[in-house]
Amino acid sequence: MSFHTFSFYSEDLVPGDTRVWLIDDEHYHIARVLRMGTADRVRVTNGRGLVVTAEIDHVGAKRTSAQIVGVDANHPEPVPLVLSLAMLPRERMDLALTQCTEAGITGWMPIVAERCHVRKTIDRGERWNRIAVAALKQSGRAWLPRIEAPIDARDLPAKFKAFESVVLADMGAAQWMDITAKPVATLAIVGPEAGFTDVEQSHFAGAGARPMHVSSQRLRAETAAIAVVSLLALNRGPV
Repeated sequence: MSFHTFSFYSEDLVPGDTRVWLIDDEHYHIARVLRMGTADRVRVTNGRGLVVTAEIDHVGAKRTSAQIVGVDANHPEPVPLVLSLAMLPRERMDLALTQCTEAGITGWMPIVAERCHVRKTIDRGERWNRIAVAALKQSGRAWLPRIEAPIDARDLPAKFKAFESVVLADMGAAQWMDITAKPVATLAIVGPEAGFTDVEQSHFAGAGARPMHVSSQRLRAETAAIAVVSLLALNRGPV
């Protein structure tokens, strides 16, 4: 039996289940990568708060079945913390999603801004979902971030009404925001490395976005995103 409990994801897992089946990438990782077998224990989450411990009883050709031996947690839905990051080259966008998922975002809403090097509105939803699942398992989270398709920066303010707080990462902001207050539904916006245009910033500010000081140093866009999320997630509890 393994001494380390590896984490896996099963979208179909629901409260009250006595058994869980792991398929596709999860099954491949168990059968081909870790070469786990009968009596090995795994940690499984459905990405909607439920976390269980299960004992493998069969590793088949296409799926692994495991008997649930205990419910570790059933976390309530967390207070929303959604990241809206300007589109970056693929590797850097993937890095931002990985680390921001580990840090605690509940949603991923990329935007295409005027100064983005990546100008096409590319929907990488399937790829991004796989990355988020991997980060979910790595970090031990119980809630999978909601992945949305990229939208134009001009359409972003229409999303603001769904949040109690909208913050815009801004190196020139006068002061840090109060991150010790009670968490509220928050949208965090991070622009491209060349920054948002004056028109875009005015558009955001007019819709209620507030500037947030993140660092006195000049940060890459993906670094700024990780910094913002880490600060805002400090007192939000389990996700």
